[in-house]
Amino acid sequence: RADAPTKTDITGSDRDRTRTARQRGSAPALPLALPDTAPAPATDTVPAAPLAPARFHGSRVLGAEKTWILLAVSPRLTPMSIDDEHDLEGLRRVGAAVAAARDAMGAAVESGVTTADLDVLGAEVLRERGARSAPELAYGFPAATCISVNDALAHGIPSARVLREGDLVNIDVSAELDGYFADTGASFAVGKVSRKVSALLWATRRALKEALAEARAGRPVRNIGRAVERRAKRSGFYVIKNLCGHGVGRNIHEEPSVPNTFDSRDRSLLSEGLVIAVEPFLAISADTVIEDDDGWTLRTPDGSLGAQFEHSIVVTRGEPIVLT
Repeated sequence: RADAPTKTDITGSDRDRTRTARQRGSAPALPLALPDTAPAPATDTVPAAPLAPARFHGSRVLGAEKTWILLAVSPRLTPMSIDDEHDLEGLRRVGAAVAAARDAMGAAVESGVTTADLDVLGAEVLRERGARSAPELAYGFPAATCISVNDALAHGIPSARVLREGDLVNIDVSAELDGYFADTGASFAVGKVSRKVSALLWATRRALKEALAEARAGRPVRNIGRAVERRAKRSGFYVIKNLCGHGVGRNIHEEPSVPNTFDSRDRSLLSEGLVIAVEPFLAISADTVIEDDDGWTLRTPDGSLGAQFEHSIVVTRGEPIVLT
């Protein structure tokens, strides 16, 4: 385990757009178009799942918070910045690979499917594209992808667990291809879920969209966290303070840390060409996660459900280039 900053999903896929993107060798755009108003709130919740097993994270103090992070074992942890068109094309290819795996796995989410089944599918998509699972490669994670259910928010180990109607599933896919890394994730409902969970999914997806709007060269990194916090507050949910985004590109987890909370003391700025993964985590009633005995899975201490959406991007002076 290394000490340093991190981790953290994206959902739904437009089949025609994905097919076209695959033909081009670039990543499909995440469908972030959302209604102007959130689903009606409700007090009912989806039953939390029992504790399930899941260690490739370390932690460090970020401000006053202990923040879980995933850091590659490679000595190079400095931020990646695009040097030329070759870098950009390499990132687009690996971004397309993880996005394709994410979308294929998300489309297969249904009652009766096991999380191991989903992992096998994701591994196959990555293999077809010549990509290698980053968790396996960098950390020796016991599966190709991370799949977390209900109150487990990150780093869940795929298993024989059967998905049931009303479950909330987070799928996180990261990979390496030709020396480049990309990371993406999304949360999916299994069948019909409560209005509260539907609102949570909407708010978390919206938080990502609003955070990406702040990812412009010259702006403070902290603006990303401010956008996530504002959306969570407006929607009546909590930000998971000890999970955050990170640099990506040459390794799966690099500097800088990209917190989902606002820290007025952080004066660091986003630079043009910087490659980062932005990944808001929101929950119904918890603002932290704790580690399971398995050493991998991170879940809410009160059993409340959470959601995550994640994109790897390249920072520009205008809208970011979404790789995943």
